[in-house]
Amino acid sequence: MSPMKRQPYSGPHYTPMILALVAMGILVGAYFFFQKTPAKEDVSTANSEQVAPLIPVPTTAVVPVIEPPKEEPIVIEKKTTEEKNPEFGITTAYPALKKGDVSVDDINATIRIFVDGTIKQFKDDFNNAKKEGSTGNPDETWSLTIGYDTPYQSSDYISLELSVDSYEGGAHPNGTVKTFVVDVKNQKILSLDDILISNTSLKDLSALAIADLKKRNVSDDDWITSGASGKTENYQAWYLSSNGLTILFSSYQVAPYAAGVQEVTISPLKLSDLIKPEYILTK
Repeated sequence: MSPMKRQPYSGPHYTPMILALVAMGILVGAYFFFQKTPAKEDVSTANSEQVAPLIPVPTTAVVPVIEPPKEEPIVIEKKTTEEKNPEFGITTAYPALKKGDVSVDDINATIRIFVDGTIKQFKDDFNNAKKEGSTGNPDETWSLTIGYDTPYQSSDYISLELSVDSYEGGAHPNGTVKTFVVDVKNQKILSLDDILISNTSLKDLSALAIADLKKRNVSDDDWITSGASGKTENYQAWYLSSNGLTILFSSYQVAPYAAGVQEVTISPLKLSDLIKPEYILTK
């Protein structure tokens, strides 16, 4: 007896239905997943907006540059006067200092006092001579001339030299000098005592001047020794420059009129033990 063959299953088939339900479940799950989870780019953007703090951009403050006011230099103005009549003539030219709005009236007043005093003395001499009838040659009128020079000028010091030439009826005119050394910063006119180191400095300065004058043979030794001795009145005319200290001796002080005004300059090297270091000037 041959074995019975198994008949194929002819009942209902569930496999396709199950697969369809599984697929649908995956689709539904995927839909809800992507609805709740934003795109990667959106997440990073959202996080950057919520987490990253705002960093202020640094700015550079503009500080205005204020330049210090420029110091006004001293300007030397030339002042002149003139007076002429049949009996005498007076012509003057003298310096007047000016420095912006800074007052230098005291210095200018000192210079003007000297000029006015010289004019007054000249007129007094003329009037006295006229009263005595001794005005000299009637064909030669009396005259007074004042001029000036600036041997040295810097931002710290100014040296002024005023020359006085007068004719008062004699054999020849007379010549004298007057100097002013201006301390610009302190607005004052220096005296010789201001610059000397000690009380013995004038004596040492005198020795140097006498030795220099004797080498020139401008007059006899006694005349030189007397006129350049270490007395304050013999050293009224002097000035500072980059060459050192210059001393001026008027006519007849250490030599005759024909020899003129004598100048002695002491070099900075020789001045180191005589005057204070701030007054040893450089070029």
